[in-house]
Amino acid sequence: MQTGTLRTKFLTRFLPLFLGSFIVLFGICYYLSNQSLTREADVISAQTGRTAALEVEKIFQRQICGRDFEKYGNHLRGPRGTHTDTGQDVPGFQRLCHAGVF
Repeated sequence: MQTGTLRTKFLTRFLPLFLGSFIVLFGICYYLSNQSLTREADVISAQTGRTAALEVEKIFQRQICGRDFEKYGNHLRGPRGTHTDTGQDVPGFQRLCHAGVF
């Protein structure tokens, strides 16, 4: 009978301690993982926003370059009588526009 009583004493004393420590550890793990996931979500959303903004800017720049090329293409050839009078600089301007320089 004493072993049953001793077992009951250990169970009644240590079981709440074990359960309490598990609950506290679970709470700490939950809090830390929640904070980490929130930070990661913020970083990912900021990167996605930056990427989308850059893509929109590229599209916008391409449209502006195409419009500017049509508008000012003849003036990009250079002064008359020089080697650029043949229009060799115009394809170079198009390449720079598509590369994102302008």
